[in-house]
Amino acid sequence: MSLIRLEECGKIFRQGSRQVEAVCPTTMEFEKGIHFIFGKSGSGKSTLLHMMAGLEEPTSGKVFYQDKSVYEDQDLAKLHCHDFGFVFQAYNLIQEFTVEDNITLPLRFDKNKDRSTFQEVVEALDLGDKLKRRPMALSGGEQQRVAIARALVNRPNVIFADEPTG
Repeated sequence: MSLIRLEECGKIFRQGSRQVEAVCPTTMEFEKGIHFIFGKSGSGKSTLLHMMAGLEEPTSGKVFYQDKSVYEDQDLAKLHCHDFGFVFQAYNLIQEFTVEDNITLPLRFDKNKDRSTFQEVVEALDLGDKLKRRPMALSGGEQQRVAIARALVNRPNVIFADEPTG
């Protein structure tokens, strides 16, 4: 059984009267492990990751996580809280929140979630002295580490990282 499977999964965006095929219908499988998707800028890598992570519904085809359709048979909110972590290319930190609030955001949606990972992640990413600061007061690299911490804090089964070393 594959962890994630795409079956003829594609995405078309409309720009005015024009259609742009961001991802041509693609079939692929991912087993547990580390995988990389390479391609030039504008080739659809981010769109593909967003579709796999339940953030952008495909125009055609299906995405499966543990043999269940992500967009039909899964509770997306539950997937995002329990199973998936995402490091966005632009970090997507909430500027009004502190670093601590940004990191613990995934934990807020699950009262039963084990919070012990928080301290582990903060120490591993050297963010302990920055917890009360706001993202705008951080360097780009520090913001990136906060985004990575947010993706790790709920101990997800899958981490989607869109240019995490950008």
